[in-house]
Amino acid sequence: MKYLYGPVPSRRLGRSLGIDPFETKTCTHNCVYCQLGSAPTVSSAEWVEGVPAEAVKTELEEFFSAGGSADFVTFSGSGEPTLWAHTGEIIGFIRKKFPDLKIAVITNSSTLWRPEVREAIMPADVVVPTVAAADEATYLKLHRPHRDADFARYVEGIKEFARQFRGEIWAEVMLVAGVNDGEEHILKLRALLNEIAPTYIDLN
Repeated sequence: MKYLYGPVPSRRLGRSLGIDPFETKTCTHNCVYCQLGSAPTVSSAEWVEGVPAEAVKTELEEFFSAGGSADFVTFSGSGEPTLWAHTGEIIGFIRKKFPDLKIAVITNSSTLWRPEVREAIMPADVVVPTVAAADEATYLKLHRPHRDADFARYVEGIKEFARQFRGEIWAEVMLVAGVNDGEEHILKLRALLNEIAPTYIDLN
């Protein structure tokens, strides 16, 4: 498979069949903890064409018609999946073609300020947003975002998505020594998480 990977065992998602919408790192952030290393950042205001939607649909059909199984189909991979112009289309395809499958979206939260992005991922069962910075200085230091990033807009996007979403939100908190793990920041982060009210919080 070229655009799907796994299923991989996930402590959160069971057997997770991943969809990677990009062939190289394509992200709004260059987080200090990113396992993919550094790459030019992309504006959170853009859609990115990424891999062909029809090819992803074909691979999904081939995988499941050959007897493949998974607990979740997960949008993740080489960057920020909500930048992909076809995320909503593929979610709709899975819902129609494989109605019993659960869908997860792992996101750095940077695009959630856009109504069209929120709409695209709203049919997912689980969204896993990164929530690791509670003030602008920490956001810039931890995530090293694209130059057009706006922290207030970023936070409001997460809150607005949480107000609208009817699935489960599993917040992912990435703590980095000396960057966002101080007591003052942790207290601000706790207040932000209380506003979001996730189903689950994963500390890393």
